[in-house]
Amino acid sequence: MKTLEDLLERFQLYAVCTDCDRMEQVQIPALIERCGATLSIEEVRRRLRCRSCRRQTGDIRIVYVGEQRKLAGFHYRGTDPDNTRPYDRQPVSSSVDSSVSPNPSTPT
Repeated sequence: MKTLEDLLERFQLYAVCTDCDRMEQVQIPALIERCGATLSIEEVRRRLRCRSCRRQTGDIRIVYVGEQRKLAGFHYRGTDPDNTRPYDRQPVSSSVDSSVSPNPSTPT
């Protein structure tokens, strides 16, 4: 997966702001219409800015949803302020059970 075109049929794209704990789905068809199908995922990562705090964290999530565009979901987990144990943040996305549990410190 290198371009938006590669994501179009089987994936959903989410912009994640690790600074204000906000996440929003990016509509791939609208982004393709605006920027072109050959825009690279890395360029998308560089361009995204949080609508709430206006920061650029460069953090995105790509979620496989299959050919039938079934609903996907994942649970976002962080760590406590001492970085010693996981805890559940306020839900930022939910729909159906999924095996995807992204970690903001892990490159996507």
